[in-house]
Amino acid sequence: MEAPDVGAQPETTAAAVGDHEAMDMVAEDNMEPNPSQVLAYSETYSEYDERELLLLQRTKETVQMIARDEVNDAIAEVFKGVQSTGIAEADYQRQCEKFHDMLIDHYRRTQSTVSVSPIWDGHDKPIHTVFVRPNLNYITIENDGSRRKTDNKVLQYKDLVYKENKLIKRVIIQGEPGMGKTTLLSKFVLDWCEAASPESQEYRANFSDLETLKGFKFLFHLSLRDSPETSEVVKMIKTQLIDKMYADEDERKQVYTLLQHILKTDKCILCMDGLNEWTTDLNNDPFPIIATCHKQCVALITTRPWTMVDKRIKDSGIDLLIEVSGIMDKEQLVIFIIKSRQTNTSKSHKRFMSYVKEHKLEHFLASPLLLTLLVSVWINSQHFSGSLCEMNCILLDNLFRKATKHEGKFSHAQFLCLKGTNYIYPRVEMLNSLAKLAFECTFSSGKSLVFSKEKVLESLSPEHLKFSLQAGILSERYISSLRSEFSFLHETMQEFLAAFHIAQSNGISISSILGTIRHVLEICQVFMYLCGLDIEKANTLLDSAVHDLKGDISHGLSAYVNGRTNCVFL
Repeated sequence: MEAPDVGAQPETTAAAVGDHEAMDMVAEDNMEPNPSQVLAYSETYSEYDERELLLLQRTKETVQMIARDEVNDAIAEVFKGVQSTGIAEADYQRQCEKFHDMLIDHYRRTQSTVSVSPIWDGHDKPIHTVFVRPNLNYITIENDGSRRKTDNKVLQYKDLVYKENKLIKRVIIQGEPGMGKTTLLSKFVLDWCEAASPESQEYRANFSDLETLKGFKFLFHLSLRDSPETSEVVKMIKTQLIDKMYADEDERKQVYTLLQHILKTDKCILCMDGLNEWTTDLNNDPFPIIATCHKQCVALITTRPWTMVDKRIKDSGIDLLIEVSGIMDKEQLVIFIIKSRQTNTSKSHKRFMSYVKEHKLEHFLASPLLLTLLVSVWINSQHFSGSLCEMNCILLDNLFRKATKHEGKFSHAQFLCLKGTNYIYPRVEMLNSLAKLAFECTFSSGKSLVFSKEKVLESLSPEHLKFSLQAGILSERYISSLRSEFSFLHETMQEFLAAFHIAQSNGISISSILGTIRHVLEICQVFMYLCGLDIEKANTLLDSAVHDLKGDISHGLSAYVNGRTNCVFL
C-alpha cells in the first residue's frame, strides 16, 4: 500500500470545501435570492413597516390631539379676549364718566366766583353776576416778525379752537394787567361745564356757540403760578387737579393712568393761566410741555405782552395770538359791581358815572381792574379823600402787593396820599426808582409813553425791573425779534410818578422841565398831580409857565389851573 496517496486526499477535500464556501458567498452577490430567503426578508421588513406605521399613526394622533387642544385653547382665549375687551372698554368708559363728573364738580366749586374788590380779595361774587364780555382782538404776525393788533374780533368759541375745521394746537391770549385774562379763562371753564352738564336754562355763556365746547370730552384748568418747578402739563394736572380731587393714593394712581389714555385719544382743552408767572428753569422750552402723542389737545394760554418778547418763542410756535383789550360794555360792569357791593340802592351807577365825569376819571374805566378799584374806593368813600394822588397810591399799593408779601406803613409819610398804603413802605426805593424813570421819560427829550430797555435800566436795576414787571406797573411788549418796548400800566400812572419825582427832589430845575415840552398844556396832568403832592412847587412851575405864555393863552391856562386845583385835594 502506498501511504502517501491515502493521506493526501483529505487535505485536498478540505481546500475544496473552503473554496466552495467562498464561491457560495460570491454566488450570493451574483445570483438571485431563493424564495425562502425572499420570504424571510419580506416578513422582517413587514414587521418593521408595521411598527413604523404604528409609530407614525400614534404620532399623528398625538399631534392632532395637541393641535386640537391648542386650537380650542386659542379659540377660548379669543372669546375670552373679546369678552374682556368689552368689559375693559365698558370699565374705561365708566372711569372716564366718573372723572369727568368729578372735574365738573371741582370746577364749579373753585372757578365760579371772582373778586369784586381789588382792595379786599375775600369779597367775591359768582362770575355770572358780574361778567361782561371782553374785547378779543386778533393779532397778526407780520413777515418781519412784528405783531400788529387788528380790528377783527373773536365772536365765537369756534374761532378760538378751530381753523379751517382743524384743531388749533396753541392759542396765546395776551393782555395788560387788570384786563380780565384770569376771569375770562374761569368763564371759559364754566361754559365748558355747562356745555358738558347743563345746570340752568338761564345760563349766559360768553359766546353763543356753546355746542362747540361740548365736542371736547375733557377740559383741564391749570394755574402756571402754582407749578413753578414743573415743566410737563400731565404732571401739573396730577398735582393741581387729581391730588386735590382724590384723597386715596391708589385711586390717584389709577386716575393718573387713566389720564394718560384720555390725553392720547380724546379731544381735550388745556387752559393754562399766567405764563408770565411760570418761573421754571428746568428746560429751554418757553411753554409747558405737551407730549407729541397728545394730538387731540388744544392749549389756551394767558399771559402778559412782555412775556411774548422771549426769544425762545418762535412765530411758528404761535398758532393763534389774541389780545384782551378791555370790555365791550363798561357801564354794564359798573352796574354789576355796584349791585354786588351794596345791599341797598343808596348809590346808583348813574351817580358813579357822574362822579367819574366830574373828576375826569374815564380812563380808569378801560381796565376791569381799575374800574372795579374805582368803584370800590367810591363806595368806601370814608377811605378815599377823592384826590387823584390817593387813587394812584391805592392802585400802586395793590400792584406792589402782587409782587411782595412784606407789609409796612409810613409813620411819617412825606406825602399824605401814602399814609394809608400797606405794601409800598418796605419797597419805597422801588417807588423812587419808578418815579425817576417816569420823570426821565416824560421830560428828558419830550414826553414818551414807550421806551427802550436801555432807557429803563438807566433808572431801574435789573431786580427793580423784574419786580415792576411782576407787579404789573411796567409792561414789556414785543416789537421785533431784536427789540421790545416798555410802558407804564397807564399814561396817568406815568404822569403821577413823574410828579412824585418832582415833588420829592430838590435839584430839579423848573426851566429845564419847561424847556423839554412844546406846550405847557402837555404837562397839565402832571401839574394837577403836583398840586396834590407839593403846592409850593406847583405854584413855582405855574409862575414860570405863565411867564412864558402870551395873551389869552396865559389867562386861559390860569383859569383852567385854578378851576382844577379846587378839585384836587389830599
